[in-house]
Amino acid sequence: METSFTPDWIAATTKTHSISQVIERFTYHLTIDDWIAAKAHNGYEHAMKHPYGHVVQWTTKRDDMGVNIMFTGLPLKEIHEAGYNTLEIIYWLCEEEFKFSRIDLAIDVRGVSFYLDDLQRAKRTGSVNKKPILIKDGADNEEGSTLYIGSFDSDKFIRIYDKGVLQVPPELNWFRFELVVKGRTATKVAKMIYGKSDIDAGKFTQGVMRSMFNPEHNDYQAAIDADPVKVASTKDASHSTYDWLMSSITPVLARVILELPHRDVLRTFEQEVEKHIRELAAKSLTQRPK
Repeated sequence: METSFTPDWIAATTKTHSISQVIERFTYHLTIDDWIAAKAHNGYEHAMKHPYGHVVQWTTKRDDMGVNIMFTGLPLKEIHEAGYNTLEIIYWLCEEEFKFSRIDLAIDVRGVSFYLDDLQRAKRTGSVNKKPILIKDGADNEEGSTLYIGSFDSDKFIRIYDKGVLQVPPELNWFRFELVVKGRTATKVAKMIYGKSDIDAGKFTQGVMRSMFNPEHNDYQAAIDADPVKVASTKDASHSTYDWLMSSITPVLARVILELPHRDVLRTFEQEVEKHIRELAAKSLTQRPK
């Protein structure tokens, strides 16, 4: 069995930072020009989306709503794969006194298969008195099923699900234990893990989970007791940029080519790329130390 820790959702708001300050901080190795307009949610009017997928939102109608930034699981995965420590997002937001509205902390457990029915029925102690709810997506098996511990309406709850079955291709024996924290408690939890290493933040998360849900189940106890390992990124920033280029720009280019058949869009695009290559090469020569 191997366990690892990862933040899986971070959402926070500021009333003291400008839109450009927030965007600049989380542009990473790209530029502000790489952000694109996106659909705003939760009462915000405007939104900009980074190629990794994280979103900055704001409104001109209500100053009290501030500037919101949200990282869901996929952007956090992309940021990690690009070689950045996603815990540093939480550190910076804490240092700049952002108010967190949600933070999800995940423990990934590999090398063992959990029968969620057994976990649901197991005798248990902990602060959650309500019986865990098992939601099955499959009619004949547990593939895609999720066990929820605690109320969705409370400030925190746990969900346990088969993460491996969601992969393409599916991966055997990979389960995720996820602590979902909302509202004011999210800010408190963020401050509690501020400055901690991945391993210590993982141990903290395991401790909170055990205080909420502590069943008489050997594999669960082993997963909660195991020291989380640090997950190494598998690709660098240049690889991530290439993935973004292939997944985001090429479909747009294809659509424009179809919409403008009378124009040689592809050749014009190639010429523009060649021009930028020459400009970058010239800039590199001028910046060489003498």
